[in-house]
Amino acid sequence: MNLLEQKLANYFEKKYCLTTGSGTTGMYLVFKSFKKKSKILYPAITCIQAVNAAIFAGQKVIFSDVSLNNYTMDFNSFKKSVTEDTVAVVPTHTFGNICEIKKIIKFCRKKKVFVFEDATQAMGAKIGEKKIGSFGDASVISFGYSKIIDCGSGGCILTDSKKLYENLKKNYKTIRKKPKNHKKILKEYKEKYYEIYDNKQSNEDFTKKILKIQSRYKKIFIHKIDKYTENRILKKIKKISVIIKKRNSNHDLYRKKLKNINLPRKNKNFVSWRFVGLVNAEKRNFIINNLRKKNINVSTWYPSLHYINDKGKLTYRNAIKIEKEIINFWTEQSISKKIIIKNIKIINKILWN
Repeated sequence: MNLLEQKLANYFEKKYCLTTGSGTTGMYLVFKSFKKKSKILYPAITCIQAVNAAIFAGQKVIFSDVSLNNYTMDFNSFKKSVTEDTVAVVPTHTFGNICEIKKIIKFCRKKKVFVFEDATQAMGAKIGEKKIGSFGDASVISFGYSKIIDCGSGGCILTDSKKLYENLKKNYKTIRKKPKNHKKILKEYKEKYYEIYDNKQSNEDFTKKILKIQSRYKKIFIHKIDKYTENRILKKIKKISVIIKKRNSNHDLYRKKLKNINLPRKNKNFVSWRFVGLVNAEKRNFIINNLRKKNINVSTWYPSLHYINDKGKLTYRNAIKIEKEIINFWTEQSISKKIIIKNIKIINKILWN
């Protein structure tokens, strides 16, 4: 392992770490170690790139519903979703909210299901003294856009399995370098993304079209890490305690002063990736449009992804409710308290209309 990998392994108290060009690349490599067409179980509310990592690797994705408590994998739905041919589960700490990782792992040990912990949005969070990202058979961390440690790109895989680590290193050699025109291609992809989003007929329509678009732009998601990104991560990771403190302070400010929004349960020792909550579904577009006119960063991530291969909508009633009502705000450490207080006043005014 190089210096960065050793530091990350030490931080998470894991034996092995492999840095990659993105969190998606790391996930792709892990999924490549499984037999093709294996069933991989995700929560229905998650980042679509994480799901595409399995699809890129030739695997089959399935989904469980999520909990309204904190929008992560619902444990009862998860148990019902695991079948004899489920090879791996991806418990995800979505938005920085801590999922029921201990209960999921205990259940998976009995079923001999591989636990691939997605901590891409929760670096620095803890359960007791144990860091999120150190629970799974393998775990993934991201240093991409707006993540806890934002370096524009980069990711890593953590594990205690020497066999898996050696397999990851072997397959990593086959990954192409980061394209020299990465920024140009990424900009082109984003334009396509928002064009599809703005003209979507439904969330199902949007999800399926984005999956196809991401397949066409695979090279911006799957690539090696470069030295520039490695050095940025090395510098920024030294400041992680300060970053987390500021992010959580911004989050708490929203939580204390924002009105007329249904909030998820707050975990102890969580890390804020975004401040999220639910609003009236019929008013959400009005709220979003008016906030953007005021230049306030706001989004409706994430749509439910169960549409990819399952139309049993009653099974995913929580995910469907969330995708219709969710609203989220940025909590980056670069945002001042003054700006957030100003934004909260505007948000509250619009929410009460």
